[in-house]
Amino acid sequence: MCDIHPLELSLHIVFHLDWFGQEHVQQAFEKLVANASKLLQDYTQVILDITFYEENKLMDQEFPGDCSAFKIQQLLEDLTEPESVLGKEPLECLYWRHGALRYMYCHTLHQRKHWIKNIYML
Repeated sequence: MCDIHPLELSLHIVFHLDWFGQEHVQQAFEKLVANASKLLQDYTQVILDITFYEENKLMDQEFPGDCSAFKIQQLLEDLTEPESVLGKEPLECLYWRHGALRYMYCHTLHQRKHWIKNIYML
């Protein structure tokens, strides 16, 4: 099995095609970068959609105590995967999703504590 990242391998191949001509190498590189960028944007959109869906499921269930912390950690890890290679706008969306997820989780826990406290005071 090859331990080289597919993008690194592609760049390696493109840059070693000297006989192919500089113009062709440049065009191939630009096409590779454009394709990689589109793939990363699509991947990021999938992550945003999935984490949004999962967050809403957790909110509907009021962040059940038995699995919420683990699920939140899992979602936050998913959100950090594409951070280092994205542009400003998708990265901003990822950070927004981080904040929204943490806010709703903390808000729900706070509400639950408040509710439990009120029950015991009755």
